[in-house]
Amino acid sequence: MSELPRVDETGTDAATRRREAVAAFAHDLVVAIVDAEIHAPNDHALEAHLVATARALREALSATAGATLVLACHGGRILWDGVDLVSASLQGSRLLRIAAERGIASFTFDVQVDGRVLGRLIELLRDPRAKEAFRPQAIDMVLRARGIRGVGLAFGQTGAIAAPAITPQTALRAPAVPALGQAMAGYQAMTAALQDSHVRATRGREIELDATRGVVERAVATMSTAPSDLLALAVYDDIDRFTVGHSVRVALLALQVARAAHASEEQLLLVGTAGMLHDIGKSHVPQEVLFKQGRLDDDEWRVMAEHPRLGAELLLEQKDVHKAAIGAAYCHHMAPNGLGYPRPAIPFDPSGISKLVRVCDVFEALTAVRPYKRDLTPLEALAVMHREAKGFDPHWFRFFVQTIGVYPIGTRVRLSNGDRALVVRQGIAIDRPVVRLIGSQSVDDLPAADARELTIGDRVDDLVLTIDAVVRRRSGAQAVDASDRIAAVMQHACLGKPTPRGS
Repeated sequence: MSELPRVDETGTDAATRRREAVAAFAHDLVVAIVDAEIHAPNDHALEAHLVATARALREALSATAGATLVLACHGGRILWDGVDLVSASLQGSRLLRIAAERGIASFTFDVQVDGRVLGRLIELLRDPRAKEAFRPQAIDMVLRARGIRGVGLAFGQTGAIAAPAITPQTALRAPAVPALGQAMAGYQAMTAALQDSHVRATRGREIELDATRGVVERAVATMSTAPSDLLALAVYDDIDRFTVGHSVRVALLALQVARAAHASEEQLLLVGTAGMLHDIGKSHVPQEVLFKQGRLDDDEWRVMAEHPRLGAELLLEQKDVHKAAIGAAYCHHMAPNGLGYPRPAIPFDPSGISKLVRVCDVFEALTAVRPYKRDLTPLEALAVMHREAKGFDPHWFRFFVQTIGVYPIGTRVRLSNGDRALVVRQGIAIDRPVVRLIGSQSVDDLPAADARELTIGDRVDDLVLTIDAVVRRRSGAQAVDASDRIAAVMQHACLGKPTPRGS
């Protein structure tokens, strides 16, 4: 194997910092719309989130040094200054649908906007009785009457994907959209389905399992023709308040491995659905515990550790749910060495799907950005998992590593010639993947559909092509990123014990 690559930290130049600040606000805004479906307008958790979103807006205005900030909705994407805010777009199907239905082309925000104003705006956007208010000649008066100051709406042709195309109910109807647009719409449908499931579960309503199966079926179809597209988008789906991004990534990883194991289409649907719903029990965990930034005390830990049981019980109450989904929800924190949780009174051997979901769950947690740690590179995560190999089924862990390789599909890398590229498939060796060149040096750009593909290790222009660095999109909380914190995350995932103070 070649020498280990460096890690290329991003987000240090001024342009990237501006983009990250705007993206953080946009992401908070689209998630707040989901939050508003769960909580009453005066609920403390919603109010706290809206205050945090307003703070993110002020930080974005400061970073951009502008009097206003404009978010546009176009082509099924959320954009700022012509830049696609991929993370917000992935989670923003509700905002995009509302914008398409109301004919809203853009939102303008200024420094007057606070948490209360954002709450009133979201309430207006979601109010089905207020559709007539969204007319150019009426909107300013409506905004003033509702106390929504510092916000402007522009109307026009959004060019958006038709609203039903990004909702779970019509997930199988793929619209004609540009390069990676099929994957974007499919990923939006997956997040929309999971958001809907968490909202329904939190409010005690029946989950629409057919919608979940529909988006999984669409994902299976996409991965059979362009597996790198969905996996490339997954790295953009940052931390969210409902573990939606995490569950989508776990489902995609599990589908990738199951496809490599030559699973049938029906088996793939079971695997994907199980991955999507494995953390559904967290919808019944109090938000003050689920989103606590510091250490969980013993009582809080016991509450959090109930989410596998809660998830299994919730799924058992649904109609036509397959036992594979129930098993993955219950077993994804159970280790073959007898550790983990829950601890059933009568020991049993989890299903193969549950064992696979467990491996994918831990790998995703290690490679994701969290408030208390940076995202590990795939190789770092595999090294951590290898040290705790007894916590995984040996067959599925070994096959997982063989399938995803040192550079999993969707990994962004910097090549020895200075180019940036996206890993699109595995090559003849685990450290020699096939990559697709990214024309821009921007971390947020994606490869063009007709971009050149190269194999690592081949000779290109008299130079043997190697991977010089893994491009890390966000560095996370570097100030608290010590090796014992990473070990604590692993212990939480594998051994079922509380993480240390401050993690």
